[in-house]
Amino acid sequence: MNTTRDETGVRKVAAALIPGAKTIRRAVLVPAAALLAAAGLLVTGSPAQAATYYSSVKTYESSRDSGGIDTSAILDKAGFRGRTDYGVWFYAYGETVSMDVESDMYSRGKVTVVIYDRNGQWVDTQKYTVGIGARREINLDIPGYTNDLPEGYGVYTKICVGLSDTCTPYVRGNA
Repeated sequence: MNTTRDETGVRKVAAALIPGAKTIRRAVLVPAAALLAAAGLLVTGSPAQAATYYSSVKTYESSRDSGGIDTSAILDKAGFRGRTDYGVWFYAYGETVSMDVESDMYSRGKVTVVIYDRNGQWVDTQKYTVGIGARREINLDIPGYTNDLPEGYGVYTKICVGLSDTCTPYVRGNA
């Protein structure tokens, strides 16, 4: 049996299935972050600042905009459930996006907003950052509409920890 080929095959399979997996002889070493990700938890940061985040997204019927849907997308650090460490909210009334990052976080927040028309066609993608310990509000608009979006347009938002891939899923609201 050619063990070199077997070990190479195991390495390739492990690398394809589990990011960061390593093989030593025929054992596969799996990083803790990969195991936590499989359990639905997100891990980010340097080893000194490593953190596990819980992600939560919600939609609400707007009480101030008929047919509008408000949204929230939140990342909170394990051990601090119920606190919003990184958050983005879309409000249909006024088509605004509010972003927030707690003051004791290690990275700024990165927010992505994707807008689709009533037919589901892509219209615009907008990216914003919010500093550590800061709150930022944006009045959304697109070319041809100043400080406004047409009614019924889809607004998808998500927030990430800095430039990492630790993000909430996109959540869809309606203008």
